This record gives sequence, C-alpha cells and structure tokens, in this order.
Amino acid sequence: MRPARRQLAGRGGVRAFPARGRRDQVVLVLLGSTGRDEASGLTEAEYRSQVPARIGLAIPLARPGRRTRDLTKPAMFCVCDHDTVAPAATTLRHTAKAPQGEVHRYQAGHFDIYGGENFERVISDQLRFLRRHVPSRLGGSTQPDVRRA
Repeated sequence: MRPARRQLAGRGGVRAFPARGRRDQVVLVLLGSTGRDEASGLTEAEYRSQVPARIGLAIPLARPGRRTRDLTKPAMFCVCDHDTVAPAATTLRHTAKAPQGEVHRYQAGHFDIYGGENFERVISDQLRFLRRHVPSRLGGSTQPDVRRA
C-alpha cells in the first residue's frame, strides 16, 4: 500500500510544512529563478514536491539541539539571524553547549542561504571549516600524513 502524501512546497495554497513568511522561497530554492530544476529539467508543474504524510508526526518531535552537548567532533553551525524556521536565539542557545562548536552567523533568513551571494558566503565558510577539520590526501589536511614502512 502506498503512503498518503502531502505537498511539501508550492506557491500559495496550503502546504504540509509552510515556512512562515516564505511562501515562494522553497520553490525558488528547488527550481531556481528559471522555474526549472537544473538537475532534472523539470518545471514547477512537473516537479513532485510531496512527502509521506507520516513525516508530519516526526518533525514536531525532532529536537536536534538537545544533543549538541553530546558531539565529540568539531561541528559547524550556520545560523541565520532572520530565520523564521529555526530561530537564531534558540539555535545559539543550543550551539553554546557543543564542546567543539563553531558558529557562523549570517544576516539572512532560513532559505536565503540557498542561493546568490549568501550561498557563496556560506559555502566558502563551510569549505574552510572542512579543510581545517577533515583529513584529505588531495589537498592538505590538519592531520599529518603518517605512513608506516
């Protein structure tokens, strides 16, 4: 039996999980300013923006911030000061508990970092974080390359 599905995002109308004040931004993130998904070539009318309805039971109970004190590795937190989905004040309260947390703040809303200048800034920060904390044989590392003879 196929699960019941709910529309995730769309212009106007009712959606399963609307982002307050950002009705069209999810569609813009998914399909870009051209209205066509670059990877699939689908238009907004062709794009299936649906999720199983049962996910609606899990999302309200998800509280990832409660586990930040349990992190044992470096963690980067991208905090949007104008976020209406994951408010900055709450996020910052949780990130303060991460033993090796690194906070980057952006003067943007939740979906604003998925495109344009904000996207470039976030990706640049994320890559710098990864270069500092994730070993790589391709382009340098914070870890020495130890080889045994």
